[in-house]
Amino acid sequence: MFKPLVVLMVLFVATGCAGWQPAPEQSAEERVAQRAQERRDALLAGDLEKAYSYLTPGYRANNSLPRYRARFGGAVSWKDASVRSVTCQEEDACTVTVMLTYRVAMPRMDAYENQRPMEERWVRVDGDWWHLPRR
Repeated sequence: MFKPLVVLMVLFVATGCAGWQPAPEQSAEERVAQRAQERRDALLAGDLEKAYSYLTPGYRANNSLPRYRARFGGAVSWKDASVRSVTCQEEDACTVTVMLTYRVAMPRMDAYENQRPMEERWVRVDGDWWHLPRR
């Protein structure tokens, strides 16, 4: 009774492992693009706490979440944001170009929508990539 079950389990594991291959490691550009898009998606969803978690550890150590939140708000609302390119100039530093679609609505003015590229700086710290905001 147990012998056929053991044989079946061995065959199952052997055939399953034969086709298994480890996932290829992401390049720096791919990892930065992924994290930059995740951060932008959080901002679009209004999840500033999640967006804050993508900032460099040094920035977070010196700037509280409430202080970060205070940077947002006003007459501009973001409609869409997508990573267009990532260029790594150095081993631990990349520039991300994000295409941002936004809407501006101010009192006594007609609202308008526009699109423009924005550049972000991303740096590798302790093995992962983090957004380094401009001051």
